Amino acid sequence: MRFLGRDWARFRLVCHRPCSGKRSVFSASWQPIILERPNIQDEWAKVAAGHHENIDGSGYYRGLKGDEVTVEMRVLKVADEWDALTQSRDYKGRWPLPKVQKALQDEVAAGHIDGKVLEALYHVPAANVLEIMNNGAQPPYTGWLRGVSLQRFLDVAVYGGRQRAGEPRFGSILDFVYKSAA
Repeated sequence: MRFLGRDWARFRLVCHRPCSGKRSVFSASWQPIILERPNIQDEWAKVAAGHHENIDGSGYYRGLKGDEVTVEMRVLKVADEWDALTQSRDYKGRWPLPKVQKALQDEVAAGHIDGKVLEALYHVPAANVLEIMNNGAQPPYTGWLRGVSLQRFLDVAVYGGRQRAGEPRFGSILDFVYKSAA
């Protein structure tokens, strides 16, 4: 059976991933932390299992709605969506950043993700986000970019905003990240 042009078995696997992620988050390397805080496993299991929930109730694993979708789930959902759209996958390439931003804004408008959480992402230092986009490797000027918000970086690198005197070329940094992590 096909679902939206995809194999149904694969779709079921993706839908069940939050459940398996709930278990795999607590591998042996996490044991010291879990032993110090016995209830942390339950707390993070709920977050991992709920990061595909939508505020309007249309998401999955449990169909949570509104305040049932915790702040932690909302943050993980936005981070996961940014990561999924800005990384290559076996079934798709990286999306250009304007397309990523448009898709996330559409998700806010549809009531799927929290607009305040998305706004908070844009205040994160650009260096942190670019390092994750670059698969953990530090792009050039990482130290300098720690003082630059993601929004400022995108305004200049993607939308042609005015570069300030002494700033590294943001567009070149973005090109480096997209080429090296492809």
